[in-house]
Amino acid sequence: MMKIKNIIYILLFIMFAISCSEMNDMHQEYLDEGEIIYAAQLDSVESASGYNRVEFEMFALSQRIEKVRIYWNELNDSLDVMINNETGIFKQIIPDLPEREYIFQLVSIDQYGNKSLKYEVATQTFGDIYISGLINRTIDQMEYVGEDLVVEWRTIANTLGTSFYYENSEGDTSSVFIQPTENTITISDFKSDGNYWFNSLYKPTENAIDTFKTELKTGVLPHFIKYVECDKSLFTAMSLPNDLGRLGWDDNERMERLWDGSVGPQAYPWVFHSDGSQLPGVITFDMGQEYENLAKIEETGRDCCGNPIVFEVWGIADISDAATELHPNDANWTAESLDKGWTLLKEVVRTDDGKAAYKVDLNENLPPVRYIRLRFKECADGGNSVNLSEVTFLYEE
Repeated sequence: MMKIKNIIYILLFIMFAISCSEMNDMHQEYLDEGEIIYAAQLDSVESASGYNRVEFEMFALSQRIEKVRIYWNELNDSLDVMINNETGIFKQIIPDLPEREYIFQLVSIDQYGNKSLKYEVATQTFGDIYISGLINRTIDQMEYVGEDLVVEWRTIANTLGTSFYYENSEGDTSSVFIQPTENTITISDFKSDGNYWFNSLYKPTENAIDTFKTELKTGVLPHFIKYVECDKSLFTAMSLPNDLGRLGWDDNERMERLWDGSVGPQAYPWVFHSDGSQLPGVITFDMGQEYENLAKIEETGRDCCGNPIVFEVWGIADISDAATELHPNDANWTAESLDKGWTLLKEVVRTDDGKAAYKVDLNENLPPVRYIRLRFKECADGGNSVNLSEVTFLYEE
């Protein structure tokens, strides 16, 4: 019995010895290397994406970091950033990175060549694929208000804004930056029929180091029609057969009051006051020069009475042999006028009391005009006396 126990003890001892030997073999590789010394690790790392590039912002508190090695592409590519055992924030951009997701590993290295544990950062770069998916803000409409161009924009989300470029009145390029919250811009120095371009700006992330722009969208500004007053200093009164005369109570009531520059309905005698003969009645005057693009008339009545609300505007370029013989109330007067070469520029019908300034467009595609005839057909008060404060013609420049 004693011999059996002794044998068992011997076997257990042998097994323990073998086990210890195997354990020593497993750690021997590390034991042979001695104690591992690690370099100080970065305290924090922030990454910011850009156009095919990434910027790292590294914060180092330790003064035992000589450089940081940044690895990517499964450690196949790397770049060293010198820290020089200083503390603070260090930035480094890695360029020429194809557009995709990346895992970067940052390892600190001290002056003795010791390395730190890896600091891993996942990020991505943006490029042409991202740009191709961006949406340009669009123009809802363009219209002229007075002499200004008003551009209205449709709303769009997530943009930083939109840059609008256009040809200005000097032929150069001007620009306006439209904030995301702006829906309307007004431009005064535009070139009619000039070119314009615009694109919208984006950032893929809040801290992205690059701003991305959509492709430029181009267009042509709408044609602007500028209306200019005819030069009233050249206007002179005329009298053709059967034209209306003036009342004659005061020398100031003559036809020249129609182009004296007064604004608003005037009181007697600072108006043209006809002699009160039968309507329809006609007055004639010379604008002093020929206009090829006569476009509008503005007529202002008197402050009280005799205001025409239905009248015709006739025009001709050459007055030679253009005088009509029929009285304006004759049913054949229109046919005779057309036969003499006159053109009906507009029939004006007012629905008010005829006092205020009233502007209307003349008919389109008119021939050149210098001489004007106004044929009054009806006054607001039903009378035959015509009273007017001002008549203004405008042409298209």
